[in-house]
Amino acid sequence: MRRSMSLAVALPVALLSSSLVVFAARAPTEPSNTAGVRILQWNVFEDGLTDSPGNLGFEPDFEGGFSELLSHLAKGRADRPFYGFSKVRDFSRLPPVAVIDSTKSFFNFIDLAYSGLYHAFGGTARFGSAAPGDKPDLGNTLRTLFLASKLPEQSGSFWTTPEFEHEIQKAALSDDVAERVRQLREAAFDKVNGSLVWTRTAVDGQIWKRESNIWQDSWVKNLAAFVSPPADIESASASALSRFMEVVPSSSRMTEMNSILQAGIDGKGDTQEIRTMTFQAAIQFLLLKLCEHSLHAPSARTAISRFAHVAEVPSDADARMRLILPSVLRAVEEWRSRAGLSSRHERILKHIERMDPALMTLVEYDQQWQKLALPSNKDYNLITGKGTGAIMFDTAVFQKIEGIEGVEVPSSIPGKAAPKSSCVALLRHKEDSRLYLVVAIHMESGPPSDAKKVNKRALQLRAVQDFLKKTSAALAAQRHQDAVLVLGGDFNALPDEFIRGTHDVDPPAPALLRANQDGSLDFLCGDVELRERSRNSKMTCSRAGKRMVIDFIYAGSLDGRLVSTPIVTATESQSAVAADRDFGIYNAVMHWGSDHLPVGAEVSYAL
Repeated sequence: MRRSMSLAVALPVALLSSSLVVFAARAPTEPSNTAGVRILQWNVFEDGLTDSPGNLGFEPDFEGGFSELLSHLAKGRADRPFYGFSKVRDFSRLPPVAVIDSTKSFFNFIDLAYSGLYHAFGGTARFGSAAPGDKPDLGNTLRTLFLASKLPEQSGSFWTTPEFEHEIQKAALSDDVAERVRQLREAAFDKVNGSLVWTRTAVDGQIWKRESNIWQDSWVKNLAAFVSPPADIESASASALSRFMEVVPSSSRMTEMNSILQAGIDGKGDTQEIRTMTFQAAIQFLLLKLCEHSLHAPSARTAISRFAHVAEVPSDADARMRLILPSVLRAVEEWRSRAGLSSRHERILKHIERMDPALMTLVEYDQQWQKLALPSNKDYNLITGKGTGAIMFDTAVFQKIEGIEGVEVPSSIPGKAAPKSSCVALLRHKEDSRLYLVVAIHMESGPPSDAKKVNKRALQLRAVQDFLKKTSAALAAQRHQDAVLVLGGDFNALPDEFIRGTHDVDPPAPALLRANQDGSLDFLCGDVELRERSRNSKMTCSRAGKRMVIDFIYAGSLDGRLVSTPIVTATESQSAVAADRDFGIYNAVMHWGSDHLPVGAEVSYAL
């Protein structure tokens, strides 16, 4: 296997020793293992997701300065706090209350609107009369109306949607679908007030995200706790709710919004209309409310003077807000520029070329990623599957096999319970002719407190297990007992969920994973056990912003003779920096190009 000497010198000691075994094949003695195959698993971060309010990252000077300002604006008379909600993914109940006294809490409050509504409105969302909708995917065409609409540049002018047509071009929509998206924008976008109005007739049963009716299964469900809060709601929650959601009769529409969201309810209690501020409008609104809240707090005037670099601070809240707003919008735009797909693509390619894998399982590798150049360190080929799952391999090492007699190899995991994204490929190793069945998966996202999501993940992993059991049996029947199985993916959960269950969900039965005494894991596939190959003690974070590893590579051979060494893709200090609760996403995107860190392993076959 060809390797440059400069790359070999850069490898960790454990991997360098493994590489020396490969070079030793030239000696008179027989090698004990085949040449190593370096494998990476990476969630590369779907295009557009860095723009969501909860994923924004800022330079330390702005982050610290804005947090200092907010710590004063959040204090009203008698130090009364300014309340909002925390960022959550579980909308089954009202989110925890948070004082809006930091950059993170400010944008996390606005992120509830994105997570509850607009996240489902992009990516693989489609028009159609039934799930999963009709191709093509709508991409970020509708999301961008919330995320990228811009304030009027001068008094008397209108709000604009400058990136809308560009997103239509990126999504490569057909003429009729593009025209339908434009009509939806014309009906929804309020250019006077910077808001978006979505009617039930326009969305319910018209737009789908995989198996979900966006209106019923996502929007109405996610907003239910806000529309009908508990009767005994605490005062802090009531204060936060008043700023986030207003419920009005669907027959009337207020010209000025008094909250970030507005739900129009009919006489039967059904939601008929949802109105939201755009992102920039929500920033402006929240700053105004904070300035009103702190108007009579002496420290607020001093803090605004320091933040806006002005000697005189006006006495009315609107004028104060307009002193603060430009710096905040400028910081958001700077992040969008630095965290855009083209910049992140360069960083990710740099790391791939440094780690030099022959095989990669990739998720969130969406249509926009697929248009970009592949790494140049090897002659890579890309295979795409369902959703955003993909597999990339070095054509000097592997050859793609379309199929062999008696073995069915689909392009993705089959069945209704399959993961939301997956890719399947059968490859032949050119040096020893051994078959590699490679699977990339991306499991359902959602917190462990959401029993429905936990159950869905278990069903998805069961579908993966069933497919691998069936296919490995077919390979064995065709006398490919030395075939290698590789499963890489973002499982969106800690392994404990699949081993012990959660507070509300029993452990899967029969078992999916097994924990060994040494802390390693096995993915169980009947007679074949896929060992966790990417596990290493230095890797404490694969999902930025949290000290957790949810990305894994499991691999094994039908005859149990696969051996491996984990690739140390990130040092302990790099993992710690990425795991930081406040700055982890910023650190990871700026260094790695994604909110996930790659995990890796080098596998070889024991002769």
